[in-house]
Amino acid sequence: MASSTAMSGHRYVRSKPYPKHKVDTLNELMEDLQRYEVVMLIDLKELPNRVLKEYRYLLRGNSKIKVVKGTLIKIAMEKVYGGISDEVAQLLRGEVGLLFTNENPFELNRFIARNGVRRFAKDGDIAQFELTIPAGNTGINPGPVLSRFGKMKVPTQIKDGKIWVAKDTVVAKAGDKISADLADILRLLNIKPVFESIRIKAAIVKG
Repeated sequence: MASSTAMSGHRYVRSKPYPKHKVDTLNELMEDLQRYEVVMLIDLKELPNRVLKEYRYLLRGNSKIKVVKGTLIKIAMEKVYGGISDEVAQLLRGEVGLLFTNENPFELNRFIARNGVRRFAKDGDIAQFELTIPAGNTGINPGPVLSRFGKMKVPTQIKDGKIWVAKDTVVAKAGDKISADLADILRLLNIKPVFESIRIKAAIVKG
């Protein structure tokens, strides 16, 4: 097979050529692997696209995110690094993305963890921290929803035609499973208690 590495200053060529878009993607990957000191592998399994989009925005500037098939990543790394370990090859299986950066990977990982994207809870989610429904006007009209507040043992009263919560009430502790009723109540109150972030599988520093 006729080929050349990006390290020698040549672009990737294959005797039986890939489709042009794959060749372009491969060449871009090889260039990024040389341009950035750190490449972080992202686990994309069940990661909502909106979360990835938010982090693309947050990390714009000195870092960039790419979603590419693992087979192309493997080829690019082998060309640029002169080969990869079995451990890295294993990490490239499944749904994976790349985060290229010249930032300190430990500091960047902390930034990622601190800037999770909030969403409404769903039935079966695990509470990440203690959840409290605050006292005050919910803005919700009285009706069948009152029984859901009752199930959650949230004290309520009716004032000015709206449901009021009588006092701050803890409805779940960290590690508790969130029920469908609680998820519905939190949504009605516009409380988004779940933080989602990109999950870093590994970081490769300077190859």
